[in-house]
Amino acid sequence: MFVVAACANGSSEGEVGGAAGTAAVAGLGAGAGNVSGSGGVGGSGGSAGATTGGTAGSSAGVGNLSGSGGTGGASGAGAGGSASGNGGVGAASGNGGAGDAGSANAGGVGNNSGNGGVGNGAGNAGDGNAGNAGAGNTAGQDPGPSVVPGQCDSDLGGAQNGSATFYTFSMGTSLVNCSFGTHQGNPDRVDFVATGDGQYFAAINTADYNTAATCGACIEVTRDGNRRVTVTVVDQCPVATNSKCRPGHLDLSRAAFLQIGSESEGYLGTSNGGMHGQISWKYVPCENDGNVHFRLKEPTNQNWNQLLVENYKFAITKVEVRVNGTWVNATRHEYNFWEPPNGTFGSPPYRVRVTDINGTVLEDLVDLASGDQEAENQMTCQ
Repeated sequence: MFVVAACANGSSEGEVGGAAGTAAVAGLGAGAGNVSGSGGVGGSGGSAGATTGGTAGSSAGVGNLSGSGGTGGASGAGAGGSASGNGGVGAASGNGGAGDAGSANAGGVGNNSGNGGVGNGAGNAGDGNAGNAGAGNTAGQDPGPSVVPGQCDSDLGGAQNGSATFYTFSMGTSLVNCSFGTHQGNPDRVDFVATGDGQYFAAINTADYNTAATCGACIEVTRDGNRRVTVTVVDQCPVATNSKCRPGHLDLSRAAFLQIGSESEGYLGTSNGGMHGQISWKYVPCENDGNVHFRLKEPTNQNWNQLLVENYKFAITKVEVRVNGTWVNATRHEYNFWEPPNGTFGSPPYRVRVTDINGTVLEDLVDLASGDQEAENQMTCQ
């Protein structure tokens, strides 16, 4: 009977530490004068603003006889308030009417008044009125919890020439390297493991563990092409203390191992050092229930902390924390907790952003509190 020595767990503690656009204000020119009188010239548009651009002024008043119509006001540059005033209608030898006030859109701020139209002949120029000030927009705020699905990867990788052994917590590993909660018994169980109702899990070889990169990922293990079991990675099988833990090797929970072999066989995978059967395995989506969860390492320490992410469908590749309005990258430790620079998370509740191997991005808030905290969403792809 071949039984792998229990994998040393890596649950060691972390470091101690703790616009405004102006409204277009062009009032348009007055009515034209008598013979050959020209219409008023429209006022200038507003300066650039923060929302929609100003629009050109309306036509000016119409003069008597052969007077020409007024010229429209210039539009505001960029975004901002709009609508200049309309010029009055001129009568023969009469004075032009005053231009109406320009209105301002939201976000614009009224500028100087438009210039009056210039009358020719007997007609006098109409006065343009100033546009009203638009209301400024309020300052932007962080959005609430959200998830943006990534593109599902059809080939997540694996091993064609793998091997498998089994272990139990009673062999000496009561904690797992990925820092998930454990329950020693017969069978052993791990929190947030959907496979086998928490019973089907694995310690993966050092190379594939890759500084906790595969923690929480699910693997379908196949023996001889027809016997299968799906497990969740929760631990590291350290090659430094167990020579079987070479690339491609999995140390399965006893309950999972019994789905593809017997205790007496002990060591499966003839192409990778085993004594019985052919083993291959591949990463697959986890069929877990509920949403992503978070857990702080030091739930009462506002000056320094680390974050554990749990219960996701695909391996996590990046965690960021928003500190003083800026997203900063966190570093993943061997024991699967993520730490931003100097352990600084800012002021609670902490805003975090998680990315998985498919590019799915989840944002949520984490309170300075003990225990597991459920996010508003799960990470899915499309």
